[in-house]
Amino acid sequence: MNAVQTIATREFKQVLRTKVFMVTTLLGLLGLVSLSFLPTIISWADKKSASVVVVADQVGGMYTELSATLEAIPKDNRPYITLKPLPDDVAPQQDALNAQVEAGIISAYVLITPPTNGRAEPVFTLAAKNLGGNLMRGVEQVVRPSAITRRQADLQITPQQALALQTPVLSQIINLDNRYQNTSQMVTSQTLAYLLLFMLYLTMISYGSILTSGVAAEKGSRVMEMMLVSVRPTQLLAGKIVGLGAASLLQYLVWVAVGLVVSWGSGMFSDLNVAGVPLQLSAVAPSNILYFLLYYVLGYLAYSALFAAAGCMVNRQEEATQTMMPVMMLMMIAYFLAFAALSNPSGTIARIASLTPFFTPMVMFTRIIMSRVPIIEIVLSVLLTIVFIWLAVKVGGRIYRYSVLRTRKTGWFESLRGA
Repeated sequence: MNAVQTIATREFKQVLRTKVFMVTTLLGLLGLVSLSFLPTIISWADKKSASVVVVADQVGGMYTELSATLEAIPKDNRPYITLKPLPDDVAPQQDALNAQVEAGIISAYVLITPPTNGRAEPVFTLAAKNLGGNLMRGVEQVVRPSAITRRQADLQITPQQALALQTPVLSQIINLDNRYQNTSQMVTSQTLAYLLLFMLYLTMISYGSILTSGVAAEKGSRVMEMMLVSVRPTQLLAGKIVGLGAASLLQYLVWVAVGLVVSWGSGMFSDLNVAGVPLQLSAVAPSNILYFLLYYVLGYLAYSALFAAAGCMVNRQEEATQTMMPVMMLMMIAYFLAFAALSNPSGTIARIASLTPFFTPMVMFTRIIMSRVPIIEIVLSVLLTIVFIWLAVKVGGRIYRYSVLRTRKTGWFESLRGA
């Protein structure tokens, strides 16, 4: 244990001194600070770049009606468009309007022509050179009330009758899973699942490659031949995994601490929502936080053991990328399985994947957030993952001992057979 601690301390300090660690930590902090002010910046930019839409009215009175509709929309939901009447010197005809757009005189127009087939609803035509989604949604939001009012007249129904047609068919919905007290608590907990997938994937993409390259570099320099006299290969790999893991956790803690302070100071927490449902970090169950930390650590250790084993098979850093590919593929499969578990957490595939150590950290935590998982399955997933980590480190150590005296790359199959 002393050897593992010594190597872990060495790796931890070595990572903290690198320019890459310092630069990525600083960039992450700058990104978090920028993110807290991003909504304000986006809102300001959208207002500055509001599209000017010319209303060409062949019906009469429509410009006034649409302008009133736009002004009646609350400011927080108001689309970033500005309505202008058609200039007197331009004919309200589509060919003339297209020529104005082509010449760059106007950027967009809505042509309103009289109804056809005896209907009350006029025909709305939107045209622009840069026809983006925001422009279309904004114009749709403005013209929809006028169109709906006239459709009711065509169908000879009252607004109350039209509203009755939109009443949901399911008159009563009962959620028998009472583990969440309200929708906000449920959505906030589900956001944790997305956060775990993102953090674990990001951690292994960055630190997994560092671990593999570090093991390969030390093998290539033949330094390890002398170190293996006093430490076992398993102790060496375990120390590297723990040291790099501590460095990654420290970096995340710095980011989280600064992010919480900045977000709280800027009032960003009060505006956090998913699909209109506010996020309440204080409403997250403590058990979900503990599960989050547990499966993050297990996921890091499991994949780090595989990355370390991959590094044992090469002697040069240039060869590390090829050996890492199988581990990266396992991570990608786990990532997609976790997203599949979001929609069907109790399905057969999700249950099997959650008990498979390669996929357990991502899939099991997703299942815990989305459904009630029997405690025996949670305990079994943890035990299986711990056993897998121990076996991976042991096998990695044997692969290291087998290949350390070789000067050429050894593949997965050859290394495992030799171990």
